[in-house]
Amino acid sequence: MEGELIVRKSVLITAEPAEVWRAITTPELTRQYMHNSEVISGWNAGDTIVWRDAENKKVHVKGIIVDIKRGTYLQTSDLSIDSGLPDIESNYSRVIYELKKENEKTLLSVTEDKFNRDEKRYKDAENFWNIILIKMKELLEE
Repeated sequence: MEGELIVRKSVLITAEPAEVWRAITTPELTRQYMHNSEVISGWNAGDTIVWRDAENKKVHVKGIIVDIKRGTYLQTSDLSIDSGLPDIESNYSRVIYELKKENEKTLLSVTEDKFNRDEKRYKDAENFWNIILIKMKELLEE
């Protein structure tokens, strides 16, 4: 689609794909690199997924797991509660995590789109992923 806003970020992490996958799917780890947010899900296609504050349990992002291939691929449909946008399908963005082993490292690629031509949401996502991927890399390479 012409003019579609798409965030594409990737980072090469000195860790096995299983370790990177664990960092994406484990609340104790997500809170260390994702602004004290813990991820909660059953980790099956169709399951809900939320990111909530580890202390006060306030949900910041909610969604659904659209597709999952454990250890290599995760696609979610997400709504930032903090955005104040109505809870309708057109306000959900799509986030895709892809993990690929490269020698002794893991290439983690994240794509986020379906911003409904909302420049602010796009720029917020761009900034968010810039920070989060660096923090995740630092955590896993400590």
